[in-house]
Amino acid sequence: MATPAPSSSSTEQLAAQITSAPASAYASGLSAEQQAQFEREGYLVLPDFFSAATAAQLKAHVDTLVSQVDLSNHPRTVFKTDSSGSQTQLSSAAGQQAEDKNRYFLDSADNISYFFEEQAWNADGTLAVPLSRALNKIGHALHTLDPPFGALTRRPEVSGVARSLGFQRPAVLQSMVILKQPRIGGQVVPHRDSTFLHTQPSTAAGLWFALEDCTKENGCLSFVPGSHKDGASDRRFVRKEPPARLPTVNNPLPAGASAADLSGPANVGVELTFEGEDRREYPSSDFLPTEVKAGTAILIHGDVVHASTHNHSERSRYIYTFHLIERKGADYPTSNWLQSKKHFPILGEEQ
Repeated sequence: MATPAPSSSSTEQLAAQITSAPASAYASGLSAEQQAQFEREGYLVLPDFFSAATAAQLKAHVDTLVSQVDLSNHPRTVFKTDSSGSQTQLSSAAGQQAEDKNRYFLDSADNISYFFEEQAWNADGTLAVPLSRALNKIGHALHTLDPPFGALTRRPEVSGVARSLGFQRPAVLQSMVILKQPRIGGQVVPHRDSTFLHTQPSTAAGLWFALEDCTKENGCLSFVPGSHKDGASDRRFVRKEPPARLPTVNNPLPAGASAADLSGPANVGVELTFEGEDRREYPSSDFLPTEVKAGTAILIHGDVVHASTHNHSERSRYIYTFHLIERKGADYPTSNWLQSKKHFPILGEEQ
């Protein structure tokens, strides 16, 4: 069901170009002023983190990925968030079982998988819009399976930012492209990334890369500055009755075993649900729209509240994002929805 990344000379050339580009000042880490702003507000805009030309090339690469989607065996999985913050996967394919839909979503931890906009499908299971405008996102293993996005993820600027945040062994997980299609691009309701990528203690951080200009009209991010300090949420998106505990990113392999020995979670019959609660709801007036140019990155604290609106414009809003968690001294529970059949890669280590 997951479509592989294209294997072509142009793809490899783009990856090589991204890898070999001269490092910017961000490779040396954040300034003291930038670190203080991130600590105060819970997010940080990083202009010119990569070139606008690279952003355009990556957007074109995404369009190539989209063009190769095979609908003949795709479960027609829709990704959306509702007003309560619940993230659900729905299918318009006749006879599609909930177990199958959840399995496609759960298997995406180790695949390049494709999720559609809610308004992309007609009631009879046919596309209501062209395929090029139907997808909501592509994820969640682009950082390991797609050469260009893998190259961007491993840029020295990313390592520099991670060091500034105090990461010692940052693991990379949940990479995705969000397309925010013209006219039908869905909203993302207020949420905290740590709800979905919980560690003990909390260590999650996101890096968000604008592949196009992101404006209020096409659904830029909005943040509640300082909300990462409110201590008002213990909400978690979890797997109900998950498989038996396996070695994870923070629970190493047994002596003498290798990653190839892992069968990983079967992802069959797993129910996805929320536990805990958000004890504070912020009014819309507290959200600060954050418009950025292509080539900008935004650093996002795992506990900061953020959202984005519907895209009612005629322009798409392509972005790439991934998350970091600490491997050293922090546990990644097996109750988290995202469970890889492999180890999550460590930034700066050979894969």
